[in-house]
Amino acid sequence: PHLRVGAAIQLGFIKMTGSTLNASERIPLGVMFKLSETLRTQKIHIATTRTLYPRRSTLYEHQAWAAQCLGWHTFTSARRGTLVREITKRLVECPLAIDGIVELLKTWLYQRSILIPAARSLRALAVRLYRITEQEAQRVALEEIPPHIVDDWIKDILRRQEDIPTQLEWLLTPV
Repeated sequence: PHLRVGAAIQLGFIKMTGSTLNASERIPLGVMFKLSETLRTQKIHIATTRTLYPRRSTLYEHQAWAAQCLGWHTFTSARRGTLVREITKRLVECPLAIDGIVELLKTWLYQRSILIPAARSLRALAVRLYRITEQEAQRVALEEIPPHIVDDWIKDILRRQEDIPTQLEWLLTPV
């Protein structure tokens, strides 16, 4: 009976969130009771997936089975490449902070039925995309702004006036 409930939890979690439960994730007792009732099994008083799945391999097998049943795909390097290209185009047109990029990534993946990776991996990808976007914006700006104006800006930033620090020194001064 535990395995039927575990499989049902995996199906529901992927369908609702686009990601899989990790091995230590807590499962609300109300969800456990409702699933037990729906599947006509005895009530299960289990709080985490670790206690529901004594064998970690069964957890992974259920996750793979649930993803396959729902038509969800793993986040491969080819899919990552597509995501980076498409999201970079969007961010160049409409920049976002890192947290906004994380949410954009989740939405993009969910809409394409691609399993959303762990939070740390997703955040690292968002930081990478943020940096790519900054570099692209800098490249575009430098193409559009005449070189003599860029030179004047650099001189202004580095110019020292008597006892006043340069703008760059002021920016680097700890608060």
